[in-house]
Amino acid sequence: PPPKAAEPAIQHPIDTAAITEPLPALAESDKPLAEGLAAAIDRDAIARYLISQDLVRRIVATVDNLPRRTYAQRLSPLKPAPGKFAVAGADAQMAISPQNAARYAPLVRAFEAVNSEKLVALYVRFYPLFQEAYREQGYPNAYFNDRLVQVLDLLIATREAPGQLAIVQPKVLYEVADPALEALPSV
Repeated sequence: PPPKAAEPAIQHPIDTAAITEPLPALAESDKPLAEGLAAAIDRDAIARYLISQDLVRRIVATVDNLPRRTYAQRLSPLKPAPGKFAVAGADAQMAISPQNAARYAPLVRAFEAVNSEKLVALYVRFYPLFQEAYREQGYPNAYFNDRLVQVLDLLIATREAPGQLAIVQPKVLYEVADPALEALPSV
């Protein structure tokens, strides 16, 4: 038989040894996970911003997609921001309107109010389900927490665009006018 491919070394292990309570099956994890989230995140924010159906799978898909050039909104655990995308200017002077920040302000405030210790404890408790969902997505030999750390490092390294970001509309969707910025990961 051909030699078995070696599993990559785990770079950022999660210690789940202290977990004594049994976990629900992945398909039945939405309600228990949402209840756990309510201890870390304001219940209003959960109802307003979170899509609680298939939550673990949505989180895993989103984390995996963020470093890629495109992002599948339909797989996101977050509801789209209310309101329409606003543009300032026209033609060659088109830019993202500063009004767009207001669409996201309530969500940013909700994230800022998260009890991170409780959220991390919940993540560790449910980690085996996140790993299961990651394997389902086609990564049988990869470790989801390593991917999460990669994405968090990418988020931390992402710089804020100075001033208004120039955009173009070559077809239906808008794109960043600077090809180098447009080519960056979706995050």
